[in-house]
Amino acid sequence: MTTNSYLEYFLTLLGWVINNGLWNVLLSTGLFVLPLAFKVVGIWLKVREEGEDEGNKGMLSLPRIENALYAGFLVMIACCVPLINVSLSTMQYDTTRAKSCGVWTPKAPDESGYAGVVTSLNDRTAAAPVWWVLIHKLSKGVTQAAVATIPCRPDMRQVRFEVQHTRIDNKALAQELQDFTNDCYSVALYLWKQQDQGQTKDKTTLRDIEWIGSSTFLNRYYPSLQSKLPRAAFPWTDSRDSGRPNTGRGGYPTCSEWWSSSETGLKARVKDQTDPDMWLRISAASNRHIQTVLSFVLHFYGRWWFIM
Repeated sequence: MTTNSYLEYFLTLLGWVINNGLWNVLLSTGLFVLPLAFKVVGIWLKVREEGEDEGNKGMLSLPRIENALYAGFLVMIACCVPLINVSLSTMQYDTTRAKSCGVWTPKAPDESGYAGVVTSLNDRTAAAPVWWVLIHKLSKGVTQAAVATIPCRPDMRQVRFEVQHTRIDNKALAQELQDFTNDCYSVALYLWKQQDQGQTKDKTTLRDIEWIGSSTFLNRYYPSLQSKLPRAAFPWTDSRDSGRPNTGRGGYPTCSEWWSSSETGLKARVKDQTDPDMWLRISAASNRHIQTVLSFVLHFYGRWWFIM
């Protein structure tokens, strides 16, 4: 039996564990016989109501009751009696679609947010009737065939969720982001407000300046602003740092260098804090959407850098 989500992986086994418990109650109390008894009584009453011209009542009712019992037992064995074992080891978390798109392989369910509830059922086994196992496989097959016709695109809601719940564990990097906000972003935002004075109505620009990696600030203000403290990742440069104390602990990068340098820049180091799988999903987006998605991701980092 296959599942397509962490929650389904857990609830499938839980459902059959509960089903087996209810079936054991029906067996121990004999209640499973009631539907058959009602069927036999119904056939007997129907035969009794028929006229004398129908023949011997006993001979007429016997084959009907026999056929009803055979059919009832067959349905019960196929649809009610648990025969096929179901456990977390026999179920399969399906990653076929993710692998076919080549963008994301989900983590194992026991590494997800449902690890606690999954662990609670690790030693539990259940059994499912043959009919329902066949229906499960058939429905999953049809669903997967339908999903396969959908073009591969990243799940933007999942990306949004992961970005919102990602934290920067490196306290030194978090402190450096705070320094960048004080030395660069807050100054650039002040200068922009002084020059703009509420005249800009463009929603794209207003949205862009909400985060520290604003392209507006990178093009207009960051090249002329510098870090107030030396940064070890940026060597001292006379043409840039003259007039500032050379402490031997690095230079004073401009805000554009501090943010955009390919290896030592804050943007690159913040991106390294994320799960690589998330960037693989983003890479599945069309080219015209990639920059938008990257801005969206780093926008959240820019707003949530202080949460560790």
